[in-house]
Amino acid sequence: MRLRIRHAEGMATLSDAKQEDTVAMLKDAIKNAISLSAAQDIQISGGYPPKPFNDINMDLKAAGIRDGDTLNIKLVGTPVPQQQQQLSSTASSNAPSGTLKTLKEGSVQTVNGVLQLRVMEDDNSCLFRSIVIVNGIKKDPDMYSDVTLGQPRDKYMEWIQKPNSWGGAIELAIFSTYFGVEIDSIDVQTGRIDKFGEGLFDERVLIVYSGIHYDALALTPTVDSPPDFDQTRFPVSEDFVLNAAKQLVDGLRKTNDDEAADADPKIDIIMSHKQNTLAMSVVEVSGPNHKVNKSHYIGDRNKIAKNLKSIIKTIENTSSTPDIQALKKVKVYGLQVYLNKIYVYSLSKITCSYYLFVLEKTINIPCSPGLLDQQLPGFLASFLYLGNIYSKSIASINKFFDDSNKNNIPSYSNSEASTPNVSPRKPKQTQPRQ
Repeated sequence: MRLRIRHAEGMATLSDAKQEDTVAMLKDAIKNAISLSAAQDIQISGGYPPKPFNDINMDLKAAGIRDGDTLNIKLVGTPVPQQQQQLSSTASSNAPSGTLKTLKEGSVQTVNGVLQLRVMEDDNSCLFRSIVIVNGIKKDPDMYSDVTLGQPRDKYMEWIQKPNSWGGAIELAIFSTYFGVEIDSIDVQTGRIDKFGEGLFDERVLIVYSGIHYDALALTPTVDSPPDFDQTRFPVSEDFVLNAAKQLVDGLRKTNDDEAADADPKIDIIMSHKQNTLAMSVVEVSGPNHKVNKSHYIGDRNKIAKNLKSIIKTIENTSSTPDIQALKKVKVYGLQVYLNKIYVYSLSKITCSYYLFVLEKTINIPCSPGLLDQQLPGFLASFLYLGNIYSKSIASINKFFDDSNKNNIPSYSNSEASTPNVSPRKPKQTQPRQ
């Protein structure tokens, strides 16, 4: 069997393990592979979630160890006085922030490995997720009532199953119950931690909320370890992981704040509706095409979402009698250029309180001279796609104004509807930087 060994110094591979070998034999082979002395003891854990293999006489087949498995290795120290052991245990489980070290943006060294930010693709949703959510809502009509969902239950369940629908707090609460794990969501902008299933489960998973998107946190052996070696479930008693997550998010927020202070607060490009000069689209260029900067990417994505929301509100407030049904069909678009890709986002107002922000398409920008002949036709075809969606956007805005002028329909009765007309351009900071 081929086994991957994750230990404090990185990764190792065993290629000659046999299912009839005992756990004791596996221990000896691992110690030899990672250059430990025979006198040092180790604890082997595996599975999902990882559990220790304590019976050293059990063979690997009975222990459930299979070809291709990843095993976690922990050094077992020599016995120490009880008082010192208690102090050591407390320090290990709580791991104050002073014992943590930020290696780079999105990476914090802990006592048991590196906590890493894993940026998730904006793939919106999957069929499995929507089935889980719908079943959760059906099972608990009292918890997930029309009031909680913000719309009729049947309509919400129909909406959440659409391929471009996004989830949030409601879905996280259902996931927590379904998977039997506490889900801690950390908000980058405020540092707030929302704990779903708190006190109900022995393990937690950690996610980071940027304001419009969720990314994952994983514990890895080294800063460059591939996702195959990620640990994403942690005992709720291990506070060092949560402390590391707080430090990691604090670093992301500081980077965002520094960039916001240094950068021109205006959006890079604003496209206007020719007929009434209202803004209808925005474009952000997130740094040079060769430079990876996750904070810049996430910050600009948030900026696009906020400015598109401002555009929708301005369009709505321009009419004294907005047609609500026509407004729901208005869809505005934003473009983000980052690392040789163009991300096409859309935003629409689906109810009086909910906006839907979606990644509609990713366009690859040709950058390889040798492949230019192959890549260029597809890239040029994407401009036809952009022209089509902008034509539909303009048509939906025109229809909204036409229908609003014909009908005397009251506006939404919420605080957002009373927001004065604003432009997506933010005013420059007047206070001097400290």
